[in-house]
Amino acid sequence: MLPDIRAVCHHYRWTLQQVGAPAHTARTTINYLKKEHINFIEPHMWPLNSPDISPVDYAIWGAL
Repeated sequence: MLPDIRAVCHHYRWTLQQVGAPAHTARTTINYLKKEHINFIEPHMWPLNSPDISPVDYAIWGAL
């Protein structure tokens, strides 16, 4: 999926936000994202499990 994201985003800055699935919080996943220089929100910075405070919701609904 990473090559597709890079092809679509080109030179635009983007940030990956994952969910709390074990595969997303795994040390190997975090190390891979760092190795590939992917801008992402680290698990310890994620908001609490509440849809009311999700940054993605603000970005989508704020634009509408």
